[in-house]
Amino acid sequence: MKKLISLAVIISSIFVGCKSKPAKDAKVGNENGNDSIQPVTGNSGVETIKRYSKTEIKKMLTKLAETPAPTDLSFGAMCYDMAMPPPTVEYVCPVCGEKTLYNEDQFFVVNNIQNNLDGLRHLSGKIEQINLKIDESQFCKTCSPNVETPAFCLLTNIPGTKDTTKICNVSDEDLVILLEFLNGKLKHTDFYERETPLKERIERLEQLLGVELN
Repeated sequence: MKKLISLAVIISSIFVGCKSKPAKDAKVGNENGNDSIQPVTGNSGVETIKRYSKTEIKKMLTKLAETPAPTDLSFGAMCYDMAMPPPTVEYVCPVCGEKTLYNEDQFFVVNNIQNNLDGLRHLSGKIEQINLKIDESQFCKTCSPNVETPAFCLLTNIPGTKDTTKICNVSDEDLVILLEFLNGKLKHTDFYERETPLKERIERLEQLLGVELN
């Protein structure tokens, strides 16, 4: 019995400090220091949302590409709880209000809804520097009856331009890197608080924004 108690104590001590998967949100504080890629908009002390033009977006992408990658990066949580998606998900369309039921035979669809829907809706409401919309219509069997493998799509428009960029198969992490970029960050922080240089995501940012550096 003493051996069993000792073993239980050892196992418990191993998992102390492990983190569950955190809420899907982004750290979007400004980094308007010498290494910030966000244009300075004044020193009035009044917090306003800067609306970026296409020229400014290109300048920000260029500066991000040219700025040395930060080296003081966090490794984040060393372990976390794994959660399996539920066997079924009932998707309610925000446009027509109809319900679509996805079962365990459509594992990847269920997993996509479970992992990304709430995060995409939440994070999209935080982006005000550009015009942005999440298109969920492929998941609605009433709105999109012929779609076999639905995906979330992102529509972006830079203020002052007529073109709208649409890209599908997006995740909530795509919106995290958009928030980080538009708020002048140099690091990408994932949902487990692991940090990587944001400049590694420049190609994806170009796709999401519909802006090419070259």
